[in-house]
Amino acid sequence: MNQSDKTDAVYTLTFNDDGLYLNGRFLRKVQYDSMNYRFLAYMTDHANEVLAYADVVSAAELPARTAKKLPQVLNELGFKSWLRAMFFPITTGGKVMLRNPVTTDALQQMSLSPDTPVEALIKDANL
Repeated sequence: MNQSDKTDAVYTLTFNDDGLYLNGRFLRKVQYDSMNYRFLAYMTDHANEVLAYADVVSAAELPARTAKKLPQVLNELGFKSWLRAMFFPITTGGKVMLRNPVTTDALQQMSLSPDTPVEALIKDANL
């Protein structure tokens, strides 16, 4: 395997006002301007950056007193099981990171096959 194969994007999230998509396949609708919408919009704009969750809450203008805990937000957005491990490898210690896209190299580090169909990942997350 050459080096470019190890860094090729295998899974990519896209997010817009119509919803959240994995490799172009619709995952879910996210209510416009909701806390989850603002969280996801901010995270997709800052993909591959390790961020303090408190800073995300502030920058995304989430109401600090009512801001949901990070695991609850990720669950509501459908990031469970392997989808969470792939796209949110850092979710502890008050830090969060959205990895996007997920590369062959990242999948190999998690002992996942880059040949796993999108549908299997969605089913695993119960979406």
